[in-house]
Amino acid sequence: MKHRNGGSTAADLYYQRPTAWVLLAFAAVALAVRFASPILDSDLFWQMAYARQMIERGTLVLDHTAFSWTPTSNATIYCAWIAELALYGLWNAFGLPGLFALCYAAPLLIVGLLWRYAHRMGMTLSPMLVMVLLIVVLASGGVIQAKPELFSVVFTHGVLWAYFQAKRADRNGERSAVLYLALLPVTMLIWVNSHGGFILMAPVLTAMATGELINRRMSNGIAMSARCLRWLLAACGLCALATPYGVEYPWQLFNDYVWNASAKPDVAWNNAYRSMFSDDGWQPQATAALLLMLGTLGALCWRAWRRRASWRKRFDFAPLLLVIGTLPLYLLDLRSMHVFVAVFGYAAVWLVSPAQALATDRDPQSADAPEPTTGAPSKRKTRRRAHSHPFAQGLCALLVALAVAHTIVDRTTRPQDGQGWLGFGIGTLNPVDETEFLARSGFHGPIYNTFETGGYLLWKLNDSVKVMVDARSFPYLAWFDDHQQFVSGENFDAFLDKYPGPDVALIDYAKGPLLRNFVRSMQWRLVYIGPSAAIFVRQDSDAARKIRPEPAPGLATLRNAAGALAIFDFARFAGDYRAAWTVVDRLQSGLEVQGRNAEFSGPVAAAGDYRRAHQAARNGDHAQAFELLNRSLNRKVTSENEQTLLALLLALSRDKDVPLPDDVPRIETRLRSLIAPPDEHPRPLQDSRRLKPAAASESPARSDLPADSRSSARPAESARAPAPERREPRALERTP
Repeated sequence: MKHRNGGSTAADLYYQRPTAWVLLAFAAVALAVRFASPILDSDLFWQMAYARQMIERGTLVLDHTAFSWTPTSNATIYCAWIAELALYGLWNAFGLPGLFALCYAAPLLIVGLLWRYAHRMGMTLSPMLVMVLLIVVLASGGVIQAKPELFSVVFTHGVLWAYFQAKRADRNGERSAVLYLALLPVTMLIWVNSHGGFILMAPVLTAMATGELINRRMSNGIAMSARCLRWLLAACGLCALATPYGVEYPWQLFNDYVWNASAKPDVAWNNAYRSMFSDDGWQPQATAALLLMLGTLGALCWRAWRRRASWRKRFDFAPLLLVIGTLPLYLLDLRSMHVFVAVFGYAAVWLVSPAQALATDRDPQSADAPEPTTGAPSKRKTRRRAHSHPFAQGLCALLVALAVAHTIVDRTTRPQDGQGWLGFGIGTLNPVDETEFLARSGFHGPIYNTFETGGYLLWKLNDSVKVMVDARSFPYLAWFDDHQQFVSGENFDAFLDKYPGPDVALIDYAKGPLLRNFVRSMQWRLVYIGPSAAIFVRQDSDAARKIRPEPAPGLATLRNAAGALAIFDFARFAGDYRAAWTVVDRLQSGLEVQGRNAEFSGPVAAAGDYRRAHQAARNGDHAQAFELLNRSLNRKVTSENEQTLLALLLALSRDKDVPLPDDVPRIETRLRSLIAPPDEHPRPLQDSRRLKPAAASESPARSDLPADSRSSARPAESARAPAPERREPRALERTP
């Protein structure tokens, strides 16, 4: 039985609260799983390198040119010293556990602020409230990582909490309303020195002020008082000026993001700056979350509209303008989604709370108007209005259960970005093993590296290595187009001639064309295949004499199937079968759960077929070897050795009625030199260009690739000295 005003009976409340507690427990498990993630990118490390520089030099003004050997610029202002020093302090005091504790403290603080506000608005625990809390945290999870951007997420909720608390207190006649609004400039003062995301508060503060001004004109009964409004407007104008750079910093941000005054070649390819409608930026989970948030707000608005006729005369425009003003941030920039998510949380609580319902029910001209409240509504009125229809609460419970199940399944079977996993540590995008390998080798000097790997290199090897580029990007804008062409494989030789110097290159596996260029080049030699990147040294250089090849122990403990498959594809292309078989073993024994995912099952099976093809060829089953190898290399870039191997297997697996070529012994000898040896260690391979493949026209090797993509990978170097009359190209050396 329902009350006349649309509330729920005591029986409804009796079942809703235990259900809400159960859902809250499951939501806590989902949040624990969601944020059990390693350090995914290198932003944390160059931020801490900046903190170390500030401490060593005794100034908050940064020198962007101190870490690299390429042309750099100090023209761009970057101000995040509070967050950088805080992260650096946590690292020094507690190491990685301290940073991961921060990643859990941030969502707990967000939940605590929103829950506290809901309690002050008279809401009790219900499936509806649990759903709102879960949406807010999960939809913001992508930017809750151990870097200054995390501070922007927390400060966004802090600003909205202070504003909505001020609205509640002002409506109830409490003196604390001005104190809540005084928190706005204090929060912004810290924020403006912690991360550039404070600029996203411009539309938020504008929507707040505009909504309250409209309320004073059209809904005076619920408008914020003039005194509070003056505080709000003052906060909008004063918060962004107190930085070590003065007014230059906000002025730079205004010119960059409003007028597009400076070129941004680094933004054109970075998915973090894409809209959710772009081909690379579209995310089904973000789209589903948006539809759920808009549907929830629409249902709550309709419910409030139908509840009382006076509500239509006393419409609060401020939350509406906040939703409208921040929705483009969600749609047009993946990095600013958290702003709309935070607005959704507070707007939803504002619409559904009993205190808001009682306030909008008041009509000063009505004879039976209730007396104004000076605090939270009474328990009797709260119990009558706090909960919606049981069907709605059941729907909220179902949505929470689905969100929890999806989060757990997705995080256990599909680790993010090809370099994360369910657990802690440092993600494989940061070259931890490779950096230790260079340090053990005693390497000092400049290095060729890629955008993603530079942050960890400059942090760990700051005293000995100068990077080419790193994830800051803004110091390198003058030549960033050259970098992008280089990593895409377009101007390999021209780039090395234009930017000479380093004798070592560290390239991550996402840069397939660039890796193949290094493998094919006669001037470079592969010395290390690690979990994050491959390392090459220039032939006949001091680095080549100092850095000796060695196997990477980290390949046996890989924790991401997508990353493992990328390593396997490179290792087989380079002819390093020891590394390739180590990865296959890991895929089949340690990563089998991820390997059963539909996205990875086909490539994992192909990797197994590739290994079995070499085993079959070694056992003399040429037809089986040809079938397995041809299937495993379908639609993949193949080296010339692999094309030769396919052609030789095809020649030896002809039907018995078809006469074999006359030079069968020579073909079999050549075949034995191309297949992996029985001990699964890479044996010296001859240069396939010295023997024209038999029946080359019948070879099924991929022919729709450009000529450079079908070129040969340089075979591994022989353990014996080459004959004096010729010098074999070398791809990989092995020490005993």
